Amino acid sequence: MTRKRNSTLKLITTLAMVMVLSFSLVIPAVAEPGKTHKHSVGTPDDPAPSAITKIFNMPIGTTTPTASFVFTFQKDGINDDKDSTTKESMPDIKDITITFSSTDVDSIPLKTKVIENQETGVKSVIKESIDIVASNNITKPWPKAGVYHYTVWEDEDKSSVTIPSTVTKADKEFSPAKYTLEFWVEEEEVNNVGTGRLYVKFVNAKTVDGFYDGYYGGKPGDGKVDPTPGEHWQKPYQEILEGYSKVIFTNKYWKSDGGGTEEGDKALEITKVLDGNDTDPNRFTILFEFKITVTQPRLITEPQTYNAYIFDSAGVKVTTGANYDNFGAGGLVTFPSETERTIKLRHGEKLVFTDLHVGAVVVATEKADSRYRPSYERTFANVGGGTKTYLAPTHNMDWGFPRDDEEPLDEGPHYLPEGKNANIVKYINIRTNATPTGLDVDDLPYIILISLAVVGLIGYALIKVRRRTQDGA
Repeated sequence: MTRKRNSTLKLITTLAMVMVLSFSLVIPAVAEPGKTHKHSVGTPDDPAPSAITKIFNMPIGTTTPTASFVFTFQKDGINDDKDSTTKESMPDIKDITITFSSTDVDSIPLKTKVIENQETGVKSVIKESIDIVASNNITKPWPKAGVYHYTVWEDEDKSSVTIPSTVTKADKEFSPAKYTLEFWVEEEEVNNVGTGRLYVKFVNAKTVDGFYDGYYGGKPGDGKVDPTPGEHWQKPYQEILEGYSKVIFTNKYWKSDGGGTEEGDKALEITKVLDGNDTDPNRFTILFEFKITVTQPRLITEPQTYNAYIFDSAGVKVTTGANYDNFGAGGLVTFPSETERTIKLRHGEKLVFTDLHVGAVVVATEKADSRYRPSYERTFANVGGGTKTYLAPTHNMDWGFPRDDEEPLDEGPHYLPEGKNANIVKYINIRTNATPTGLDVDDLPYIILISLAVVGLIGYALIKVRRRTQDGA
């Protein structure tokens, strides 16, 4: 009997401990609704807040354009009642607009963050909207308690992106996302008695099937996302977007530099120059070989091809000859993204890109020449510090930019910045081991050996002649 009683007590004690542990896990969940639950929580004096987050992505080096993104709200019903009369009784939620400009910088009061990801080459400007159902954003009070359903999306017809007049061409991509918003409206109670005061106690947000934002890349778990504005989240944030509502709309924008034609402005110019003490009369006819690859910004998914032309030292376009083995019409040289081209340039000649996307990566490597020590000067638009020079440690070595993995390092930028006629790379080859007599110092050891041999032979012949003269005397 005693054993049975002890077993029963042990069982009860174990169950009690399980219940205590379970309850202890529930407490933090209630205490941090914004972190554990995917909904916003409010009180009669502080209704549940909600907001929209806009991520505006563009290649690094791109000036943020003037843009206005407008979000429209559709009334879907109260609870399960979706008839027209019910929808008519619901308050309208006014359009919400989030704007961007070239002056956008990190700003806590304006809920703005600018991030440049050097690994992906993407610049993100992130902004958060005003409270969705703040008193001045709904047209009338809530008529009764219940769950109010709305759908929100980015209205492309109302939104706009201003293309700068200096841009050759530009593209943009709007977010296809749609979200269902649920506003749980309840009546305030005092001592279990309703006061008649209605307020938003919870806000839920869910993705809509087939209308996902690129930020999520598909259905995020059960489809629920947290609409709580960033200032209501605990700090410090584990990641930057923890400081923003998860009702996210992501847009892309990219643009090209250059005039687009051979007579137009230049997006990038690569020039060949010889320098140093060089008396070789044929030096200006030497063709220096370059391996050049252009990689489009990762943000652009459609395969891109870029155009360039070669000009001689007099500024005349080269259309045939040894500079390139596959000229197109009118001397066109095409560069499909990530495809290497071999270009040859003489002193004073240049390769000119007439259209390149801002944020593209150009890799140009000059083949070694035993007579020269290579270097390059890089002058990029909108980059502090002006012209930077990178000299090879020695002569007779391949040399090119960007140098991001070995000394001397080119600290960048490695993504082409925005700026017509302002991005220039000049390859300067300095003649080494040249002497005023025209002899190459590299040949001196052989010349000395030959001279010594000749002197030895002459000495030997003189000795032989002298001995014969002595013997005949």
